[in-house]
Amino acid sequence: MRAIHKGTGLKRETTASSSGTYEITQLVPGDYRLEVEAKGFGRFVAEQVSVNVLGRTTVDPELKAAGTAEQVTVTAESAPLVETSKTDVSGVINSKQLESLPVNGRSFASLAVLIPGATLEPSFDPTKARTGTFSIGGSTGRNLNITIDGGDNKDNAVGGILQNFTMEGIQEFALSTQRFSAANGRSGGALLSVISKGGTNGFHGTGFGFFRDDVFNANAPQLLADANQNLFDPQDIVKPPFDRQQFGGSVGGPLIKDKAFWFGSVEHTRERGNSIVPTSIFDQISLLEPLGYKAVHFLPQPYDDTQFTLKADIHPNNNHAFTLRYAGQNNEALNDQAGFLVVFTDLSGGDKQVNDLHNLLGSWTWTISPTIVNQFVYQWSTFNNQIVATTDLPLLVFSDGLTVGRNGNVPQQTLQRKHQFRDDLTWNRGKHGFKFGADFVYERLMGGLFEFYSAP
Repeated sequence: MRAIHKGTGLKRETTASSSGTYEITQLVPGDYRLEVEAKGFGRFVAEQVSVNVLGRTTVDPELKAAGTAEQVTVTAESAPLVETSKTDVSGVINSKQLESLPVNGRSFASLAVLIPGATLEPSFDPTKARTGTFSIGGSTGRNLNITIDGGDNKDNAVGGILQNFTMEGIQEFALSTQRFSAANGRSGGALLSVISKGGTNGFHGTGFGFFRDDVFNANAPQLLADANQNLFDPQDIVKPPFDRQQFGGSVGGPLIKDKAFWFGSVEHTRERGNSIVPTSIFDQISLLEPLGYKAVHFLPQPYDDTQFTLKADIHPNNNHAFTLRYAGQNNEALNDQAGFLVVFTDLSGGDKQVNDLHNLLGSWTWTISPTIVNQFVYQWSTFNNQIVATTDLPLLVFSDGLTVGRNGNVPQQTLQRKHQFRDDLTWNRGKHGFKFGADFVYERLMGGLFEFYSAP
């Protein structure tokens, strides 16, 4: 029994038991060709066998006696209507869906709602308000276990996803909502398992751009005023300026054919949004300008985000496979805690937020024998969030809701730095399969600060 990865040429072999059962474990998700040979029988080839993350693919070869047919080739894959080899409730979002389905904000986790049991939820963490948040069974979305290539990507401070990864660098992901394996536990909610893309024997690249301009935006205040005439004063029914550009791409290929591969992806989001300062509030702030406050009709709320992934795969032989991946995300936002659409403050009443996240992972898959496979994963990750004031002017709060001066909810900071060591060993013996492993996460640094009304 031989499984050959169609993109990289990596081969994994095993021998069926006397009863004809076989299993090839710890395969990298992707498309494979399965070849089966037995003495006295014609060769069997299944050209298209897809292996998904957290999935089990069943192929039952039908061998014909030698002389009846030299080779039987199956070119189409037929998936079973009912999965009989595992009991968890799960679904997979594949690369085609990631590439073709529209996602506002380009957070891959937003597509998880395509899997039954998952629903979108508002972000519970202002430090990652633009990362897709979903819940399982009516929960808040905090009780999820998230892994990227087997490495932990869970925010241990507030729960949920820690680092967002560029969609150009994701091959697929699976969401298990119930009865998932103990090997992927650590949560009572659900398991989100993501696999990143890698290079192949062919050079491939992608590019994309999404551009949203102010001229195409609806006049949200006018739509709201039409529904409720008392919501806005006539002079405040104006469309705030807004534009967004998202662009990036990916490229990958071979370093050594069938042996070593490289891949890289990057994307950037540039957004320039504004919220309305009502005329009555603007007039009040104008009276405070001699004290240093600055009245504006629109409060600027710019946002910039960059994500990238670099990955190398090395297969010195069919018994050893090594992976090294480094990914990062950095974003900055201004005045994101002041409010949305309509705000009662000036340029001094907002905040500046900076997020810096890095993730380094290495894995080694060792095929000890056709029935014993071991995989070791090490990961280092860090997260540094800072929310600071934009001014040191005194904080003034008025009865009509006007607030100017140093923001009362800053400074804030969250720090996380952790090391992960994980090992999984699978052993197939006859009709039985065994799995052993350990997952140790050492969080050397987790903390921060949250100060209220620190203004002078």
